Amino acid sequence: MMETDTVPLNEPQPPQSWWRATDAPPPVGIYPGRFSPRITLLAALFLVGALAMVVWLSASSSKLERVEAPEQALSLMVSRTMDVHEGLKRARPWEQWLFTWASGDREAEQTHAIEWYRELARVSADPVVPLQLAILQAEAGHVSQALLSAHDWAEAEDPLPQFADLVMAAYGEGPVHDADRYVAWQAELAELLPAGWFYDRLAEGLA
Repeated sequence: MMETDTVPLNEPQPPQSWWRATDAPPPVGIYPGRFSPRITLLAALFLVGALAMVVWLSASSSKLERVEAPEQALSLMVSRTMDVHEGLKRARPWEQWLFTWASGDREAEQTHAIEWYRELARVSADPVVPLQLAILQAEAGHVSQALLSAHDWAEAEDPLPQFADLVMAAYGEGPVHDADRYVAWQAELAELLPAGWFYDRLAEGLA
């Protein structure tokens, strides 16, 4: 009696297709990649060189050279930043802490602003720049530096002698008791400085 092979019903049957019916030989050797190692190396060297060039240009060129009007831009930025810190004095303690944690404290902002103004004063011919630098120094607690700069302006070209009188009166002397003199200083200040933090601080010092 012939025995017949029984196929379990639960065993899955392999799919029948023409390409599975043919036993393909296993791959032999290593297939070459799409890109040559030499081309990959040259591309990597090119990218590294380009990145190094960008970093070198960023480090060698001053940030002020990339701004169209650095005097106006820096004055506006510092004025708004200092105004925000002035307004924080009236804020709640947790609001002050949150702002300080997010953007830094007032002393750090003043230090950065003084560094920027020193850099700008070395390349700018605008006489208002050293005046604003002196105001920043005095408001940051470096009154002696501001007064020393004002002393050097006394024999310089106009309007630096006027700036020297204003800085000396605001930070080097006591309150002004001569009303006419105070009015004259305020009139000069209104012509020399635009409205903003620098004007307010110097006017408060003259009062």
